[in-house]
Amino acid sequence: RVLPLFSSAGPLLIDATVEKPMGIVLEENEENEAKGVFCRECDEDSAAYLAGVRPGDVITSVAGMDTTAFTFDKVMEVLGETESPISITLQRGFVVEPMTERSTAKI
Repeated sequence: RVLPLFSSAGPLLIDATVEKPMGIVLEENEENEAKGVFCRECDEDSAAYLAGVRPGDVITSVAGMDTTAFTFDKVMEVLGETESPISITLQRGFVVEPMTERSTAKI
């Protein structure tokens, strides 16, 4: 789970284009609920990091498709089916809570 860490200006939206393999670990925002995913880990030498993805970033869209109300599995399906490079929109302004027993996947 990620916790808000906004300034008075609110969260920052970032558009990024990322080659596969992305080199990130994703986690569901809320356990077993359709509330999208966030980046738990991002290797500093990964394609995602080089494109600007950071731990705590929430993926709000993939290839122009709003993913904020998707299940973890649905987001993974969309990422898997989308050809490289992948256009994603991120919402930044969150801090990652310590690891939980939720679904995660490295892509």
